[in-house]
Amino acid sequence: MNIPENLGQGLLVSIKPQAFGKTHTVSSSIQPKHNRHNTLVQAMPEECVVCGSKFVAYVRDVPTIGYYEHLPLYYCMECESFTNPSGFIPSKETDKTELDFHIKVHERNLARSDALLSEISKHYPDLRSIVEIGCGTGTFIKAAQDSGLEAIGYDINEQAIAYGIEHYQANLSSEWWSADVQATPFDMLFCIMVLEHLEQPRDLFSQMASAAKKFEAKVFVSVPTLNRNRWHYILNPNPSRDGTPFFNNKAHVTHFSNLGLQKLGTQFGATVKEVISQVSENEAGWRGFVYDFSESPQEI
Repeated sequence: MNIPENLGQGLLVSIKPQAFGKTHTVSSSIQPKHNRHNTLVQAMPEECVVCGSKFVAYVRDVPTIGYYEHLPLYYCMECESFTNPSGFIPSKETDKTELDFHIKVHERNLARSDALLSEISKHYPDLRSIVEIGCGTGTFIKAAQDSGLEAIGYDINEQAIAYGIEHYQANLSSEWWSADVQATPFDMLFCIMVLEHLEQPRDLFSQMASAAKKFEAKVFVSVPTLNRNRWHYILNPNPSRDGTPFFNNKAHVTHFSNLGLQKLGTQFGATVKEVISQVSENEAGWRGFVYDFSESPQEI
């Protein structure tokens, strides 16, 4: 097992007892603050929320914005993903905030959507129909429709769905999506910047995998990643600084590594291929992984 290196003195504090048969406590200069009233108090995860490993360790408390000032951060020693569960529950107010954000970044995301669809079509030229989970106002669906694809997007934010239907004429639904809901065949299911919001992302990925296997389709997932080259942010996390791993970590609760995303796919029977899109020479696009369930996966 690889334990985090060079994170700073004493960041690893305790390790799950089921991993070794008893609780191991490491002397640390950064002690858990779970007895403080402004830190979320909850049990350590029984397993990694990304790969299901039992080798989960507490790292430190990280600052957040809202009622709690800090959230506990946990690390998986197998897939190197992190999680800071917050208990966040969307409301009409947060849905409105999300709608305002989608409107603000519409043009930016439209360019990213076009770039991603262009890159995907190079790898999968027979793509004809898509589904998007967590579509927001439907910017990606609009781009897909404009490119000639059959497309439908799902999101539980009814305000965002209503806006996208009215302003973009996008084919959208506020129905809660699941594999059982998906009765129409599709070629690829897209899930862009969604799984990081879920405290149990494997549940949704399982549903997406089930639907993809049913229709012999593929799944594309894009999330912000926290790989080793960004671990220095763990030493000084800032929930107010956009573009950093812990920005808005009240809502962004699962921090995937590339290894975690690959393991997630192979565990559900997929081969995994990275796809990187570029909007322009100076602007990166969305990057993520395509999961193909028609071939035997390679162990990672």
